[in-house]
Amino acid sequence: MARGGHLSVTTTEVVFEPHSMNLNNDRSRLRIPIAEILAARPKVFILHVTVVISTARGGDLEFVTWSRKRIIAAIQQARAAQGLHLLMQ
Repeated sequence: MARGGHLSVTTTEVVFEPHSMNLNNDRSRLRIPIAEILAARPKVFILHVTVVISTARGGDLEFVTWSRKRIIAAIQQARAAQGLHLLMQ
């Protein structure tokens, strides 16, 4: 299920802060280290516009965002800054 809220990218991690409409807000907060991201891709399903992030821990996380390209570009930039290989597009 896609999560709605605020998604941001720092030099070391992707941070997700859920909006108040999500259930279990405290459990929905996520911090994903850039080094653990294996893939990030846009996804459109009817009216849901999401970015899917695949992690080394073996899961796909879907986030609702209209800034998919910006988020993916920021992840790529953070990976490059850490000397990590770029994600496949």
